[in-house]
Amino acid sequence: GHTDKVLSVAVTADTQYAVSGSSDKTLRHWYVPTGECLHTMEGHTSAVNAVAITRDGSKAVSGSSDRTVKVWNTDPSSSMSGNLIFTMRRHSAVLSLSLMPDDRHLALGTAGGALGTCDIVSGEEGTVSPRAHRGAVTSVATIMEGEKRQVLSGSSLGGVRLWDTGSGECVWTLAGEHEDSSEDPGLVPVPITGMGTGSNGNVAITANTRATTVWDLQTGTRLWELDGVFTSACMADEGRLAITGSKDTNNTIRIWDLKSRPTRQATQFFPGAGVTSVAHSPCGRYSIIAGSSPKVVVCDAESLEAVRQI
Repeated sequence: GHTDKVLSVAVTADTQYAVSGSSDKTLRHWYVPTGECLHTMEGHTSAVNAVAITRDGSKAVSGSSDRTVKVWNTDPSSSMSGNLIFTMRRHSAVLSLSLMPDDRHLALGTAGGALGTCDIVSGEEGTVSPRAHRGAVTSVATIMEGEKRQVLSGSSLGGVRLWDTGSGECVWTLAGEHEDSSEDPGLVPVPITGMGTGSNGNVAITANTRATTVWDLQTGTRLWELDGVFTSACMADEGRLAITGSKDTNNTIRIWDLKSRPTRQATQFFPGAGVTSVAHSPCGRYSIIAGSSPKVVVCDAESLEAVRQI
């Protein structure tokens, strides 16, 4: 496994394969059913803050504090699997990544407040906004409806905005930014499309150290707040459920029903170390949990019981 804390995890549509990025400067490629590490991908000169993987598992993307985004071959059937395809350079550290459902267009956020895009097939780069937030763009999540592509961004100062990537226009400012970054060290937006809650089913959940909020993305309004504050979140069961992780005294994982809002608490996976990243595929049976340690835990998506450690 990794030799330093894991900062980000991502999983394929069938949850057969996963990738993890770490402060040890590496990206690791996993076969989830057995916990086997297929490849350790080296090349970054600083921490790997964010990772993404295509739904079919053929490509992975990593963003690092070394100001680069790297695209990797992770196709299990290819003899080139584990090899670097190309590198893109940014003006500041890359903190967040999210692939569109088309598995081609990537959104990325940087420490300098920029929100950018990239075509991971052609390598063509674009900019949604050179100054999307005053603070660092610590998290991004993507929505795609037909040809329309949108990005939800969260900043180190607590701001949340929804962007149209084609025009570069800010569609909604869901939350404003604080003056002091120490008030809110991070924000994790996770959008859901096609869920039967809110106007036309476009709903998002944002989690930070102040509150966890469910939003209607059609109107830009707050639907409700969940009980607790979290630093990581993902969706499960086709958007009906949210899985959240915390860095509180219990470092717990919770599952929420976004219609009725009941919650159940899982076993503490990382005693003394908070949850840094959670990933789940709506088509799969596993959730992948990472903490402020070298461990990555595979757990059952329904019960949240640990299946194995990788």
